Amino acid sequence: MPKESIEKLVSYNLPGVYYSRDNSRVYTYNDALCQVLGFTSNDGTGLSGVEKYYNNVLSGTNGEISYTTDIVGNETQNSVVVYNEAIDGDGIQLTVDIDIQLAAEEAMRSVFTSSGAKSVSCVVLNPQNFDILAMVNYPSYDLNDVPRDDAETLNALSRNSVVCDIYEPGSTFKVITAAANLEEYHRGNNKAFSTSYIFNSSRTRTVDGTKIKCWSTHSNGKHYNQNLAAALNNSCNPCFTDMALSLGKETFYSYLNSFGFGNVTGIDFNGEALGMLVPQSLVRDCDLARIGFGQTVAVTGIQLACATAAAVNGGNYYSPRLLKSVVLSDNKKVVNEPVLKFKPISEKTSAVLVEMLEGVVTEGSGKKAYIEGYKVGGKTGTAQKYEDGHIASGKYISSFVGFFPSDKPQYLALIIVDEPQGTYYGSSVAAPVAKEIFEDIIRIKNIQPYA
Repeated sequence: MPKESIEKLVSYNLPGVYYSRDNSRVYTYNDALCQVLGFTSNDGTGLSGVEKYYNNVLSGTNGEISYTTDIVGNETQNSVVVYNEAIDGDGIQLTVDIDIQLAAEEAMRSVFTSSGAKSVSCVVLNPQNFDILAMVNYPSYDLNDVPRDDAETLNALSRNSVVCDIYEPGSTFKVITAAANLEEYHRGNNKAFSTSYIFNSSRTRTVDGTKIKCWSTHSNGKHYNQNLAAALNNSCNPCFTDMALSLGKETFYSYLNSFGFGNVTGIDFNGEALGMLVPQSLVRDCDLARIGFGQTVAVTGIQLACATAAAVNGGNYYSPRLLKSVVLSDNKKVVNEPVLKFKPISEKTSAVLVEMLEGVVTEGSGKKAYIEGYKVGGKTGTAQKYEDGHIASGKYISSFVGFFPSDKPQYLALIIVDEPQGTYYGSSVAAPVAKEIFEDIIRIKNIQPYA
């Protein structure tokens, strides 16, 4: 009933007629950010997402009236009445930029439809402090119409796969291998390869009796006289096998750990997955070789996004965050400051790597993410999926991780397309989506091109 009708009803003072108040939630953007925000029970208790993680901050404390009673609970004569007022919960402000979020939502819906994928997801963050600017999982559900009567559907659609699910990253992981190799070279490790080193042009390597192949036949000549920059451009698996094996498991694993793999990032969200990393004590050379180019390792989207951000921002790994500040009842804000966790590589290494990843977009496999007048860097990935321990025929995960402006990255996006139909290479499926999101950010933020 509208307020005016209630006031009129009360004015009649009718015996036995009363009214009660209730709250209803209205979500302006329907399904936008639904897996991140989460949903509540009918009494407003957070059941998933940010609603659950920050439930104690948001919910406040109920008021109560206490009376003096006897031992069986009957109120005594001259009872002392104690009234404790209810305390409102605090508000919270997220790091999410709603304009970037809506742009990312539209881009992901579009690729979901055009690719026929099983699902798509992305995360956009600020590499300078790991603020989450957008996070999308699609298909999704409308927060104004939560499918509470279908638990299976609700569980599937409300799952934040960027944080809670793992996948084999494929060639996007080569950014980490390249970073580890470059850092060790700059530290004087003679087992690391210099930027001018020319890798063996053979398209295969044999490790522990297992043959590792490059995706290319090497017939076009691009894979001859290949240095590290060219290996990234061409996404040549054997080169990254060489790097991982040369560094050795102890050194390589120290970088995997400092880049956050095999552990949670610490994002303020329930249910974060650890990823899967073969224990160092059990890893064989054939495992190490494949980890070097993104196989035999599983990561979450947030893990890979954060690791890449640390690799390109000067070498600083922060705890990713969704909470920007807590808004108190007097409207004062308590800011949630960024927390620096690790420094896996130096600024020098990061700068060299950024230049190489910019080359991947201007002349390598990431060309479809190129934007005229803007410095964009990135790396493509195409990984086969496994089912019951075997390669699933025709099932791939296509991905791209990119950032701009590459000389001082302010925006990084990871795009994951699960089981696209037809064309499945990350260069063709995922890279154009990152370009679309970056172009929207350029428009939203009015970012001017380089002169």
